[in-house]
Amino acid sequence: GERKGLGTGSTVWDGGQILLKFIEHKFGRGGLKGKSVVDLGSGTGAVGLVAAVLGADRVTLTDQKQVLHLATENALSCAKAVGDPELHKRVKVAEYSWGEDARHLGAPFDVVLVADCIVPKLYPMAPLVDALKRVSSSKSLIWICYDHRCNSEVDPRVKFRELCEEAGFSFKIIPRSEWHPDFVLEDCYMWELKKLSDSEEGRGAPDGKSS
Repeated sequence: GERKGLGTGSTVWDGGQILLKFIEHKFGRGGLKGKSVVDLGSGTGAVGLVAAVLGADRVTLTDQKQVLHLATENALSCAKAVGDPELHKRVKVAEYSWGEDARHLGAPFDVVLVADCIVPKLYPMAPLVDALKRVSSSKSLIWICYDHRCNSEVDPRVKFRELCEEAGFSFKIIPRSEWHPDFVLEDCYMWELKKLSDSEEGRGAPDGKSS
């Protein structure tokens, strides 16, 4: 996945597979009808595209410019694969750096999805938390799948939760009994966040570099 200048964005990592099967298991076909969805750090777009297949009215796939073509191509392929020629019209692919004003994306969104984006050795965590604030409201559902990697300097499971709670989010660990039964890995974690206040919804000066 870290080839040709694409960083980690050209691979559907374990966390992405678990998250997309989680929302499929939770909602089923048509279960996201009427909802707006954003996939932060979407890479291939796989997670957000599943949300589109499940009926979301509006799906925004965000990442850095150099990988956006992957999500664009996959949106067209997905529409053909599921026999829904209108699907790609409900999907927007957009460049977005964590921490930037998100109103041009259409924030706030009903559902926020994040998979395999918590990698402190590659991307700082604080800008991602800032991005979560900007794309959500107190009514949003935020689901994050984290694939744990050992880090001698910080435990992301602890630090990311601290950052989220300091930023005004509630933080819930989703039990594995609620995951898709065929997509469970010991080193992966599913978290559900809820924003406690809408005071900074969508706004803010750029202060992050990761998507």
